Amino acid sequence: MKVSDFAGYRTAAAKLNELQQQLGQAEKEAASLEACDNKSVPAADRDARAVLSGLELPSATEDGPSARAWRKVHALRRAIELQRVELTSERSKASEKICVDARPRYEAILRKQAAAVEKLVDAHKAEREFREQLMADDVVFSTEITPAGFYGLLDVPGDAARWFAEVKSYGYKL
Repeated sequence: MKVSDFAGYRTAAAKLNELQQQLGQAEKEAASLEACDNKSVPAADRDARAVLSGLELPSATEDGPSARAWRKVHALRRAIELQRVELTSERSKASEKICVDARPRYEAILRKQAAAVEKLVDAHKAEREFREQLMADDVVFSTEITPAGFYGLLDVPGDAARWFAEVKSYGYKL
């Protein structure tokens, strides 16, 4: 399952795409009108909310053609910001649902890893004990008994214990 399978996410993403297209058109229009009328552009979230709701911008008496066009550009930019927040929220909701649904599959993977880690710990212990016995018998073996164990001299049992504790802390049943 993917985030894009969730209707809320698809709707939010489609709205963001639509707003971005409208912004491109509005910027072109505003730039072409700017030469005719060079007033400052009013900025307010009410305009962005109107755009998000699919409404026309409320008229303002001070707006000339280019100011109205730039006001629309600003409203669309703000609407895109607000829509990105909505899209992020929908993505988080969809991701949470996907992860909750995928948890049993992941737990099965962790069980396989746990079995392999236990075998690695046992094999590492046997290899370490083998080398320790050679050293205790004063055998020079560094050129004859090669290569060193897979995990070398690192702390396999300690690493495994930490990993198992972390798995347990997240509530997985192995």
